[in-house]
Amino acid sequence: TTPHHFAQIYTRASYVSGPIPCKPACSMAQDDIMALLVEYFLEISMLQYSFVMEKPSKVAAAAVYLARATLDIGDASDPSDVQCTSYFSKTLKWYSQYEAADLKDVVMRLHLAHSGASDANLKSVFEKWKKSSLKKVALKLPALKDTLSKSFVLQ
Repeated sequence: TTPHHFAQIYTRASYVSGPIPCKPACSMAQDDIMALLVEYFLEISMLQYSFVMEKPSKVAAAAVYLARATLDIGDASDPSDVQCTSYFSKTLKWYSQYEAADLKDVVMRLHLAHSGASDANLKSVFEKWKKSSLKKVALKLPALKDTLSKSFVLQ
């Protein structure tokens, strides 16, 4: 089984978070940008040797987490999270069987790969995903590293 199989499941589970009052929600109308960003992150991970030993389900969960963070999609299912700082919803935890803390290392490595994709030696993935037919997801600004790091501490 590849990360793409798990990514489809986790991306669908990500939509269950529902509308988010303080941040733009990832509704079914926006699913292509979310799904494309997840696929882009999975392709970036294939270029990095450090992801070879990771479980496909973990890489897929990290890609969904990072896509939600990049698009600034918080967890609307947690009423205690007023500022929507959690990017991994209870539904995603249930489907993936991972806690956000389990994903921190993989998410941060994927974030590093995303941040340096435009300057990397192997630019084919970046060039492919910056096309307008793929919604230019490669050109999305990476989530701020500090914001991403804090999201793991707050959970």
